[in-house]
Parts: sequence; structure tokens; C-alpha cells
Amino acid sequence: MPEDLDGDPYEILNIASNTEPRVIDAVYRMFVARYHPSVRPDAHAAAELQRAQWAYQLLRDPGRRRAFDAARHGVGASLPEAPEHPSVRRQWIKHVLTASAAVLFFGMLALVVSALYFVGALEFSGAAGAAPLAATATATARPLVLAAAALTLQASAGLPTATATAPLVPTETPTPMPVPVAACVSSPSINVRSGPGADFAPLAYLMRSECMKLIGRNAVASWVQVTETTKAEADGGWVALAGLKVDGDAGQLPEVQADTVP
Repeated sequence: MPEDLDGDPYEILNIASNTEPRVIDAVYRMFVARYHPSVRPDAHAAAELQRAQWAYQLLRDPGRRRAFDAARHGVGASLPEAPEHPSVRRQWIKHVLTASAAVLFFGMLALVVSALYFVGALEFSGAAGAAPLAATATATARPLVLAAAALTLQASAGLPTATATAPLVPTETPTPMPVPVAACVSSPSINVRSGPGADFAPLAYLMRSECMKLIGRNAVASWVQVTETTKAEADGGWVALAGLKVDGDAGQLPEVQADTVP
């Protein structure tokens, strides 16, 4: 297996980062059943199978998986994974908004003080002939001062609102994995095929009372995908639901988009 492949093994296998090893095994067997050269002998299938094998080997090695998870989160491989708590980022956003509002408040306050100082200097001019000019300047400046004061009060009153409406930081939601349904063969024997239909190639056969787990179904729930069978080559294959005794509701299984008949 080449070591120069890259990518995210979780995305390659379409699983969540907290998926258990036994589920990873089942998903990998599905890839093998779908892209095995005996089923799809084309270059694209070979490349997909090679990528799946690389991702599976990385995730099934505990040391390599820990190192990848640490690098994936930007943490040194020797350090334990410590995801940032959402409240830390919310506190940081709150401090930034508070500081910005404080800068705006003091800037507007400085503008009001400067305007008041300017108006006072005109009003207390010592020249006798400057009274008409001072009155005119004062009448013009007062609306500006009042407007600046109103903006300052508005900014001051808005401080709690700005910090209280800090946006919440979304957290990663793990992708839910399907819960397998137990089933056993009820007919004398049943064929396991590479796809949901009698036209697909047979992979193995199972005898009466042999049991397995169901992990998916086709659109009409007439065929189901199986794993944990008594034969390794059958894992990831498809069997007709009519030949099984199911311990549960197969209609609740996730629908799997299967390949067309080759």
C-alpha cells in the first residue's frame, strides 16, 4: 500500500471522527464489496479501493490515528486533544465588542467636550464688537453640540445590547451512524450478491439459521445490505429480504445508493 496518499481518511470513508473501530471495519468491507476488481474491474474502482484501503489502515492503527487527529486539529502529536470550548470564543467576542463600544463612547465624549470648549470661547470673548458674531456662532454650534451629545448617549445606552447579542459559535455535530438490525436466514439457503438484485454477481451463500447484521436497504426495502456474516466475503453484500427473519423493522434502515448492474 503506498504511503504517499493524502486526504482526510474520515471523508474518504464518509464517517465521523469519533467512529468506533468496529463500525470502521464494517464500512471498509462495504467499500471492498463495492469496488473489488471481481465486481468492477475499471481504473476508477481500483483508485477508490486503494484510497479506502489507505484510510482504513491509517484509522485502524491507534498511533497513526491519534497523530492524524492531533494534526487535524492543529495540535502537536504529543499533546492530548483539547477542543476549544464555545464559551471561550464567546467571551473573546464580548471583550472585543465592549472595547469597540468604549472607544466609540470616549471618542464622542471628546468631540462633545471640544465643541463645548469652542462655544464657550466664543461666548466669553472680551472684544465689545464681537458680541453679534459670538451669538451667531453660538446659535450655529449649539445644534451640533446637541447632536453629538445625543450620539454619545445612544452609544452609551447601547453598550449592554452590543455585548448581549454576541453570536453563538456553532459546534461540530457528529454524523449519526446507522444502528444495525439483526437477522437470520429463514430459507434453506440464500445468495449474497454484490448489489440489490438478482442480476448482480454472487459473492457467497448462507445456509438456514446463519445470522448477520443489516446495515442498509434499497429504495423499496426489498434487498438489504449485510455485515458480520459467517463468511468474510459476504460482508458488505446484498440479500433478498424475503429470505430472512428480521429482528426489527428493516424499513427503518438507511437507504443505500447502490451501483447499477455492471
